[in-house]
Amino acid sequence: MNIGMQYSHHDVVLLNSDTEVTRNWLSKIQNCAYSKPAVATVTPLSNNATLASVPVFLAENTIPPGLSVEEYADIVEKCSMNLFPDIPTAHGFCMYIKREAIDDLGLFDEETFGKGYGEENDFSYRCLQAGYRHLLCDNTYIYHKGTQSFTQEKTNLINSHLQILKERYPVCFANTEAFVQQNPISEIQLNVRYNTDTDELIDMKERKAVYDKAMEPINADDVVVKFASIFESEWEVLKITNMLRDDVRKMLKDMASLDEKEWDGNYLSYMEKQGAEITLLASSSKELNGNMPDFWDYEYDFDAGLTDVEELSVMQHAEHIINRLEHGQPAFSDDERNLIVNYAYKLSNVEKTRELAEHIYAQEVDGNQDVALAMFDAQAEIDALPDSMVGISEMQEYGYTWNEMFPLTQERAIELFDHDLSVYLLHTDGSETTVSDRKQITEHDGMCGIEKGDWLNERKLQMMQEELSESDSNREAQLLYGNTDKYGIYQLKDDPELDKFRFEGTESLKRMRITKDNFDAVLPENYKLVYMGELTELQGQTQSETLEAIYTKFNIDHPADYKAHSLSVSDIVVLHEDGENSAHFVDSFGFTELPKFMLTLEGKENEIQTELAVHIADRYILMHECDEGYDYSILNEQYHLLDGGVYDNPDITIQRAMDMVIADLKEPRFSSVTEQYYRDEYLQGEVYAGSEAEIVDFVELSEKAEEVEQADLEAKQAEFRENNPDVVADFRAKTEELFHSLDGQSADDIEKTVYAYVQSQIDEYGLDAQIVDVVVSGSRCRGIEQENSDLDVVVEYTGSTREDDLFNMLHEDSIYIAGIQVDINPITESRTGTLETYLPEVETYLQEKAQQEQINNQLVTQGRELVQEQNALVSEEKVLSELEKEPVIEPETVHITFTVAECGEFHNMGEYHEGIETIEEAMKLYNAIDPSRMHGIPSIGVNMHIEGTEEWEDEQADIVSGKRIDVDFLNYTPELRDTPKVQDALKKLIAAFPEKEVTDRETKEQKIQALAAELDKLSYEIDTYGYRDSVSDRESQIQMIADDIRTGNVKPLSIFLQASIDEGIDEDSERQAKELLVKLAEYKPLAKIEELEEQNYNMIDERLNNGVEKFNREEEKKEQAEKPQVRTSLKERLAAKQKEVAQGKKDSKEQNKNMVVIRCPF
Repeated sequence: MNIGMQYSHHDVVLLNSDTEVTRNWLSKIQNCAYSKPAVATVTPLSNNATLASVPVFLAENTIPPGLSVEEYADIVEKCSMNLFPDIPTAHGFCMYIKREAIDDLGLFDEETFGKGYGEENDFSYRCLQAGYRHLLCDNTYIYHKGTQSFTQEKTNLINSHLQILKERYPVCFANTEAFVQQNPISEIQLNVRYNTDTDELIDMKERKAVYDKAMEPINADDVVVKFASIFESEWEVLKITNMLRDDVRKMLKDMASLDEKEWDGNYLSYMEKQGAEITLLASSSKELNGNMPDFWDYEYDFDAGLTDVEELSVMQHAEHIINRLEHGQPAFSDDERNLIVNYAYKLSNVEKTRELAEHIYAQEVDGNQDVALAMFDAQAEIDALPDSMVGISEMQEYGYTWNEMFPLTQERAIELFDHDLSVYLLHTDGSETTVSDRKQITEHDGMCGIEKGDWLNERKLQMMQEELSESDSNREAQLLYGNTDKYGIYQLKDDPELDKFRFEGTESLKRMRITKDNFDAVLPENYKLVYMGELTELQGQTQSETLEAIYTKFNIDHPADYKAHSLSVSDIVVLHEDGENSAHFVDSFGFTELPKFMLTLEGKENEIQTELAVHIADRYILMHECDEGYDYSILNEQYHLLDGGVYDNPDITIQRAMDMVIADLKEPRFSSVTEQYYRDEYLQGEVYAGSEAEIVDFVELSEKAEEVEQADLEAKQAEFRENNPDVVADFRAKTEELFHSLDGQSADDIEKTVYAYVQSQIDEYGLDAQIVDVVVSGSRCRGIEQENSDLDVVVEYTGSTREDDLFNMLHEDSIYIAGIQVDINPITESRTGTLETYLPEVETYLQEKAQQEQINNQLVTQGRELVQEQNALVSEEKVLSELEKEPVIEPETVHITFTVAECGEFHNMGEYHEGIETIEEAMKLYNAIDPSRMHGIPSIGVNMHIEGTEEWEDEQADIVSGKRIDVDFLNYTPELRDTPKVQDALKKLIAAFPEKEVTDRETKEQKIQALAAELDKLSYEIDTYGYRDSVSDRESQIQMIADDIRTGNVKPLSIFLQASIDEGIDEDSERQAKELLVKLAEYKPLAKIEELEEQNYNMIDERLNNGVEKFNREEEKKEQAEKPQVRTSLKERLAAKQKEVAQGKKDSKEQNKNMVVIRCPF
């Protein structure tokens, strides 16, 4: 072939000896070759040419009986659509090659392929890589016998050449396989089949015309009717274009009333005789539109009768509206479909839903940008409802249909009732009951509601409040940007979600993990400006004096126009001095400045710099913000990492942190061995005290550092492979020894299963990825897994597919083996590394994890012992026995004394005693304080002084504060807490003040965690399979249980335990359940915020602020209870149904008692 192509200077055709050409074959192929740009080859259709085979793809087809090759070729040409589609490779039986491709890429590779399979594929793939294309000439047919060209070909020769092609052209080879699987030219094959399977030639144009007419848009006045037999095995859908909806309904009802003698059962003929103009949309028997349209106005079932679309639910109706509009031209996005259906569900208005859908559809078809506005308006209507969790349609299905009521869930009803709005209990018989007590809602097992008029008035009030907040923004602008010095007081908004912040200091917020060291959770959006004043009269010589003056003013001598609570912990004072703004958090002790809060308040969030890079001498420094502070890396001039770490002070700016790192880099090092200073040449290089730093581009420097790191990694991997040839085999051998089989499956079985799964996914998505090996990794490969541990498997592969993309694709659907979720981690040599370099890191991690597990077990044991010890402290017998012991003498250098203060927060307000030697004397002074003065919360504190130190270095802490004995506060200074004198004082205080709460969160938290773990373990043992079905992350599950216990929300837990006991469980589980019930009984719901505020002693108008609010609420409730009902119909209907409802509630309770079914209780 190469010789022939060399002698020619024109296009060439390679034609096998076992072919039979047909009329005009060459001119048609040549026309195809020049019909599109960049064509290299053309292949005609044939009976036996793999990708070019018709009518059956990849098969050896025969000519239908009674037809010659020429006649068959004429039929193919007649029905051809002249598509000339692209194919991934030419076929050598008849291969037209353009001269420019030969001149550009050369001849066939005779040296590799010789006289054998693959030479035309090799040439085709070279063409594709050079930017050429291959076409299929679908109007030309050449017969190929397929047995004459290579009678001596052997299977091993074919296989070896296939392997060469796969290695040379992995992407092209994969594309060919994808082409074979997807068969994008199936339309051509089907077209030929339709025209050659029977003697009668089918007119495809007529078929297409019928199809196109069926797919025309449905007009608003068209009536769509679906006819179906039993089980919908046979069906037809049609539209009637010239009759009104009611007329069609009458015609269908008349037809249904006819007996067999009055008509022949042909409904199409019957309707046409009634004057109906009919267009067939779809039919199961006429090969028209194989999928039944999912919409209709009427459904006529020959067994069930006539159904009107109006009888469907509003959500089903919405789906019909969408499907009807999209018939023939899909237009809606998923978001638009979801919005329309949700709109129907929430508002229960079919006509408005239809208007919305038609408006969005018209905008989408026209490409109009107003569709976003339409969606926004519709969402606003949904959001205007009082409860986003329930819709009007659900209320109507529930049985309550009065149009002037909005539905509410139980939770939302409680929330609105607590805001003094009138709320009703809705009943399935259409009646309602006015709620007068919160308990009525919690005991009601049905829906609740609020009258539309009440809710609309509430919405107006909310809008007025929003307008007020806009005027607040004007005041805020005066504060931040005014010409005179001012101060502003910010307090948390009245939102239950913010109660966790209220009256908590920064240390408390950090301890509860609500915020980090940089106070990122203290946000302006959660605060409101409650007061603004001129700073002149309160301005001190220092900022601290100014803040203290403001605090005193707003606790002792409120301005007349100040209506908020006294300045307290968690409030924020903003100062505007000399054109500069600063924000100061009122803390448990003093004030804490919040620079990020201030920048956010000023709208300068983007000015908070989080990344910085500098060049100093022959060193580079990269720095970026992290949770603990600022992460930094020191590089040499070749961008290799020399050193790094975290500068753990998030309260300063990144520029300040960089200055500190540079200063440290300049400093000489001190040797503790030689006791001399020296220079660390490796790290410091040419950096000296006088070296100056210049700022460089952070992103550019980071990219260079990553490139060098990647190169270092690759070099390390190559060296590692050379020195560790058997890493994977050794890793597998250890896994085989330690792996716990899963339903009899070994690690090797699992690796084979995962290999097959990953390969199937790669094939399905047509990815450029070739699996190298699959290895079980993670905790299960070393036998140290937990009950809820995943099954980790690492897959090494080659190819251009990114690791992240393959990972996401593999985890779109979860894969389980023996009921355990498999976590597949794909890696490549260029990104993460090979198995040879990756597995040693896994081994190191697993060894550390095993060691940590051992340490954790020891800590758990120690924690249990500590819980037992601290439980003993609160035992009266233990306390008394301890008091009888001789006190332990403190070291002579440590001097412990006690303090008593009338106001623990500010010692200068009222009595203050210090230097008290014994706790007995301190308690005596504490009890003598006159409570009527109410200067603050009285306290007993402890002071530790070490001889030889200054007094300001003393450790101090309050032990007794208000109604608490505060061990939590002492936990911050363990060196003070653990002294024998303080321990002795704690025991005596607990014995002397049994009514005071002992707050020791560390011990309490350990007890809560242990109790949560016991509950989780029991629920797993009671219903293991149900637990696995519903719980994906066991650690998170335990934390959720702990949160419920911590907040006192133990009722669901107790119900589960009692239900388990009632239903009958094994003796050991029943004993555990009863013990846990006793333990849960210790935990009560958290106190209301008013009760917490009672300890704060904040005053407004000479009265406790929380007392005023509580008094007002009680008075309002009494007035509300005494008012007559506004709608008398409610009272009348309630009276009429009172006995029936009462009995219904009783039956409901009994029914609920017998229906407690909890697969996984939490």
